[in-house]
Amino acid sequence: MSAVLEALPTREHHQTHPTASRLIHKEIQYISFSGASGVGKNYLVNKLLDWAASSSFAFGELETNTTRLLRQNQDREYRHMSREEFERRRQNNEFAWVKEYKDNLYGTLQSDLERSKSTPYPWLIHVTHDTVCNLRAFAPGRVFSIFCFASMETLRHNLKHRPDSPIISREELSRLIEDRLATAEEEEMTARRSGRFNLFLDTDHRRRTNEAILNEALEALRHKPGLPVAH
Repeated sequence: MSAVLEALPTREHHQTHPTASRLIHKEIQYISFSGASGVGKNYLVNKLLDWAASSSFAFGELETNTTRLLRQNQDREYRHMSREEFERRRQNNEFAWVKEYKDNLYGTLQSDLERSKSTPYPWLIHVTHDTVCNLRAFAPGRVFSIFCFASMETLRHNLKHRPDSPIISREELSRLIEDRLATAEEEEMTARRSGRFNLFLDTDHRRRTNEAILNEALEALRHKPGLPVAH
C-alpha cells in the first residue's frame, strides 16, 4: 500500500487500507517538530512519511506560510506568500499565529488548522519552541511535541552543506550559520525549561543511526507519555 500526496491547501497522506491498525496513540491529532535550523527536522518528517507509506498509515502535513524564499524541495513544509498577501491576511486575522525572523514572516492559517482538527489521522507540523504553546492551546491534550537537538559540530556541518536560499552567497551563508549557532543552545535550554515538549529527541546523525532516531520517536508516539502543563 502506498500513501497519496494531495495538493493544496495542505499535504495529506491518505490511508489506503480501511482496517489498518492505529500505530500512533489515538489521542494525538498533531505531532509538532521544533529545534534549531539544520538539526534534521525535515529528514525526520520524511522518515515518518516513509514509515507511514509502508505501514498503510495516514498522516497530514500542515504547511507554514512564509515570505522567505524557499530552498530546494521545501514546498512540502512551506507555502511561499508575498509580503503584501501575508500582511493582508494578518490584518484580516486569518493566521492562528505569526512569527517574524530575520525580516521574514512565518504563520499558520487558522483555516488550515480548522480543516485538520477533525480528520481521522494525525498531522505533522513545524513550529518554533515558543509557538508550540499556540498549537497546544488550539488542540488541548491532542498535541505531541518533539524538540530535536544535535551537537554544535553537526549543526555547523549540516548548515554548511545546505544553502539557505537559491541566491545566498558563500559569505552570507557563513555569517548566517554562526548567527544560528549562537542562538541554538539558548533555544534548547529555553525549550527544556518550558515544559512544553513531550520528547527531546537526539537527531544527531553523527552519533546515532537513522533507524534509532525513528524508532525512538515512534515508540514515544505509540505510548503518548503524559502531556506537560500548558505554559
